[in-house]
Amino acid sequence: MNRENGFLFLLGKLTDSILLNLIFVLSCLPVVTIGISCTSVYYTVHKVLRQDRGYLWGEYQRAWRENFKQAGSCWLFFAIIEMVLGVDTYIMYQVFRAGYAYGSIYIFFIVLFVLTILWMIYTFAYMARFVDTTKETLKNSAFMMILHFPKTLLLLAILGAAMFLVWLLPLFVLIVPILVVWFGEILLESIFVNYMAEEDRKAEQKRSGKNY
Repeated sequence: MNRENGFLFLLGKLTDSILLNLIFVLSCLPVVTIGISCTSVYYTVHKVLRQDRGYLWGEYQRAWRENFKQAGSCWLFFAIIEMVLGVDTYIMYQVFRAGYAYGSIYIFFIVLFVLTILWMIYTFAYMARFVDTTKETLKNSAFMMILHFPKTLLLLAILGAAMFLVWLLPLFVLIVPILVVWFGEILLESIFVNYMAEEDRKAEQKRSGKNY
């Protein structure tokens, strides 16, 4: 690849990333569609941006159609858990501020809140890469999150850095979400490949040029 072609390649990736980020952010605005949007953007980053297969909008729509029902039910499941944990955290924090030591349990609820967010990320990414029942999807994603906890902590660090950048300059929302998906995809694929059938692993190796 010469310098000019390399520049055009990088420019194309940057343009596609910004466009996909815009599609993703707009797709999340109704709130109830956050789950399916996360699944679709992961699928599109993996297939189109990372492996140069298919077309951006077409693959995003395809993932949206194929996972809408399952992703929606999982999103509702996680939203309910997060709301309960959020309320518990707020109540216990107020108790702690009032001078009652047992109110310090709010820290435990914060930890559970963060772990649930990480579980949710694993779930929607898993859904984008594997065909499974909702029950198995939730169970397997939780299993992977725990078994590969060092990488889970690295994913948390990526999320924390992204939140800090957006807090620092809200305009970063135009590019930071897709960067999180890019880095998250690299991290999670290194986990998912261990659970693929042999023929799927070989197909992935052929498409990406990596040895697993």
